[in-house]
This record gives sequence, C-alpha cells and structure tokens, in this order.
Amino acid sequence: LDRAAEVYRRGLERDARCGPLYLRLAQLYLGQGRPQQAAEVSEAWLRFDPGRAEAHRLLAYVCRSLGQTGKARIQAQEALRLAPGADPELEKWLAGQ
Repeated sequence: LDRAAEVYRRGLERDARCGPLYLRLAQLYLGQGRPQQAAEVSEAWLRFDPGRAEAHRLLAYVCRSLGQTGKARIQAQEALRLAPGADPELEKWLAGQ
C-alpha cells in the first residue's frame, strides 16, 4: 500500500489537477487508518477544483471520521448542493444532525 501511495503522490507531482489521483490517495489513507492524511489530500484537491462535489463529499466523510462534525456538515452541504441526490447516506446524516 505504501508503494501505491507513492505512485499516486508522484502522479500528483506531474499533474496536480488530476482528481482521480487525489480520490485514490485519500481513499488509500482512509483504508490505512490515516484520516488526517486523507483530509490533507482532500483539502489539496479542493484547492485545485473547488467545484468538485466528490471532493467535498470525501472531505465530509473524512471530517466525520475525525470527529470534526461542523466541518463535515459544511462539506456535506456543499457536496449535496453541487450534486443533489448523489449521496442518500450523506443526506440522511445531515437530516439527523
């Protein structure tokens, strides 16, 4: 898995605007139990592509895992604003807040 992370990081060095690489790297970090690194990657993705619903959605889940409920809520709302109905689970979570 560390090799995969390195491949994704090198890919981002070559093309810092490649959304799928951010997504894969953040998911990899989450799978390794490294949510803080996943948050950093998600935030970097949003700096390059702030209109990407998937990046906001990912950061919402990462922030939830870190116990950052307020930040998670803001990211979830933005993700659903950009892509209404795309994530019913996120909608349920927001409704329960």
